[in-house]
Amino acid sequence: MSSLTIIITNVPQLKKAPSIYLASSLNAWNEKDKKYQLKQDKKDGFFKLIIENCTEIEFKFTRGSWDTEETNSSNETIANRSWQESDGQLFYISYIQNWKDAPARESMPDTINVQLWQQDFFMPQLNRHRNVWIYLPPNYNGKKKFPVIYLHDAQNVFEATQSNGYGKWQAGAALNKLYETTGWGCIAVAIEHGNEYRLSEYSPWASTENGGGEGKAYMEFITETLKPAVDNNFKTLPNAENTGIMGSSMGGLISMYAALEHGNVFGKVGVFSPSFWWSDDLYELAANQPFNNVQKLVLLAGGKESDAMVPDVLAMYNTLVDNDYFEHKIMLDFYEWGQHTESFWALEFDKALRFLFEEEMNLPVTKAEQLVKLNSKKGELTIAIDFEKFELLNSYGKTILQKDKLSGHIISLKPHWTGTYIYKCYLHGGKIITRKINL
Repeated sequence: MSSLTIIITNVPQLKKAPSIYLASSLNAWNEKDKKYQLKQDKKDGFFKLIIENCTEIEFKFTRGSWDTEETNSSNETIANRSWQESDGQLFYISYIQNWKDAPARESMPDTINVQLWQQDFFMPQLNRHRNVWIYLPPNYNGKKKFPVIYLHDAQNVFEATQSNGYGKWQAGAALNKLYETTGWGCIAVAIEHGNEYRLSEYSPWASTENGGGEGKAYMEFITETLKPAVDNNFKTLPNAENTGIMGSSMGGLISMYAALEHGNVFGKVGVFSPSFWWSDDLYELAANQPFNNVQKLVLLAGGKESDAMVPDVLAMYNTLVDNDYFEHKIMLDFYEWGQHTESFWALEFDKALRFLFEEEMNLPVTKAEQLVKLNSKKGELTIAIDFEKFELLNSYGKTILQKDKLSGHIISLKPHWTGTYIYKCYLHGGKIITRKINL
């Protein structure tokens, strides 16, 4: 049996942070069970609960009584939520529309700013049509202009309709919450994928086994047709410094390609769980293409996606750094528990935006990773935080040194301390810090 992690990313605003409980089939529908109270994370503001040894569950959220149970935006009773282990996802990510004792809302708090902007928008580069959705920030008024983020796979981005699968990233909720906490707002443009054309449009190069190869035309559609239309119809900051692009899986592949070929257009790039396996041409491009235009890059991967996911992303990181791209411009995020699911990417969406636009949000600028420090003269690594496990791999990927959490914080690399190595440091909570080092 597996553990289930329940996460609420957005709740209706109250005068003070609510106490939220899980009433469920596991606790006889007790509406105020301390054992099933969700705890609010101080860093991201999300409410979280881990249930051990869970195979299936029906549940609802309350604030301690059935008079304060969750409802839809109009205060109407909603059906029980449910989860089962066979779904294949160990996370349940959701939001709360309203509370029974609260005034009815005109719309769900996380969808009020989302609209279908263009139905069957023509793509001249591909001779096809595609729906385009748009999110406008809460402060979209007056003469103020806003940054723009372009997102692929719109079917999994916004919460505009619950019946057709929208909302897995819950981008509207995340962007609204980001505005509430930082005062920073942006426009988000999401392009629906083309179903049977998805792999082809998101792949810059054709594959012998999988076909494809329309990625170049797809990116030309975004840069030459869609972006000018967005800039002409909305109050945007059109320069690269204020324009981002993000995607996951094949969307991560095409976003990395956009960074390499269109860095003069997209200065902020998010690459989640990318399908770098598609073609080695991407690495060759990264090794040889000047890559100074992109100001910030997020690379995200999970340890439970595939055996190749983390090594592939690390290889791209190393390729970029070897091509003189500054390490401090990259947020390299690995999580041992990360799965190839929208729920994993939804958790990282807010964090990625905070890194990409931290200067614009007036946040403290993120410094290069300092949790692991190398002293090349002594051949030592100092780990400035408790860790679960440390591994040192040689250039062939073989583990030649391993330490567990009881081994202390200073690790001697002798006699294995000349040459090129990769270290992996597994922290509590599943985060993995990994880098290439040359001694």
